[in-house]
Amino acid sequence: MSFASLLVATGIQVRGQRFGCPNCDGGSSWTGAFSEAKQVGFCHRCHTAITARQLASRQGIILPARKIKPSEIMWKRFSEWLKTKAAELSNRERCLARRAEWAKAALTSFPDMETAWGELAAWYHARQTYELFWESAQDNIGRYWLYRHWRRHAQ
Repeated sequence: MSFASLLVATGIQVRGQRFGCPNCDGGSSWTGAFSEAKQVGFCHRCHTAITARQLASRQGIILPARKIKPSEIMWKRFSEWLKTKAAELSNRERCLARRAEWAKAALTSFPDMETAWGELAAWYHARQTYELFWESAQDNIGRYWLYRHWRRHAQ
């Protein structure tokens, strides 16, 4: 079904690529414009958008489900992996930072405590890894490289 025919079927007046918005009241009745290619309409007065799926559901017409691309499936898996990895690394980073603070406090009284020096060394060695991960996870280019690395090792 075309978008214009869905508009007409729901009782909305159509003239060319314009339509009368059912949500607006006022003088000019042709405030909406739609695109057949994108299957979406937009009212320039009330700033509401309506899609072909919304119009079809108003009419009780069931449209077939949107086709999911394989790249979208992989990107969703990557997003889930990134969330779990971020939670895991933040917990580990927090634990290491807490242990480093305790080690600093212990070293003020016991400067020869080997375990405290070991905890401080673990924190300072891991800190660059955490900073690099957080920097990469926060921008598009960094996420792209994380995604490439994940794709290479996830399969």
